[in-house]
Amino acid sequence: MSLVRYPIIQYAYVVNDVEAACLRWADMFGAGPFLIVPNFRGLNGRYRGQPAGDIVTHALGQCGAVNIQFTQQHNDAPSVWRDMYPKGSQGLHHVMLMPDDIESERQRFEEAGCVIGAEFDDPLKVGEDGQPITARVYYIDARPLIGCFVELFEGSDLIRGTLETLARLNHDPVERSRLFRDAL
Repeated sequence: MSLVRYPIIQYAYVVNDVEAACLRWADMFGAGPFLIVPNFRGLNGRYRGQPAGDIVTHALGQCGAVNIQFTQQHNDAPSVWRDMYPKGSQGLHHVMLMPDDIESERQRFEEAGCVIGAEFDDPLKVGEDGQPITARVYYIDARPLIGCFVELFEGSDLIRGTLETLARLNHDPVERSRLFRDAL
C-alpha cells in the first residue's frame, strides 16, 4: 500500500516575494486570484518540538485544476521554510493532503520514518462565541522519501469551501482580473 493515500490538493512554494510570484504565475499560467494572508503565525505553533517563531505571508490561489500556495518568510526564525530554502532561495516546498483522520495519517508518516517539522492550529475564522475556529496542521519532513515536505491539513467544510471558491474564481476572467484578495 502506498504511503500517500489521499489526493494532492495543493502544491506550495517558498518564494522571496509573494506578490511577484503571484504576478508571474498569473502572467505565465493564468493563475489567480490569490487570497493573501499577511503576517501569519499559527496558534500553538511548534517547530521541531520547540515554540515556533516564524512569521510568513501566504498567497493561496488556483492554477487550472491545481491549488497553489506561495509563502514568504519575513524573519530569520528557524522554520520548515528555511529547512529547505535559505533566505534568498525559493522553490517547491510541499504538497498538501487533507486526510479524513489527520492523527492516524500523521502516525503513518512517522512509522515510515518521517518526522514532524512543524505543527500548529490554523485559525480559519472567529466563531459566534468569539473563539477561533481552527484546523490542525502538520508539516511532515518527507524529504528523504519524496524531496519535499507533506502538509497534512485537517479537513473541514470551511476550508473545502474556500478551495472550491478559488477554483470557481479562477475560471471567471473578470474575477481573475482582481488578482489580490483578503483571505475569505
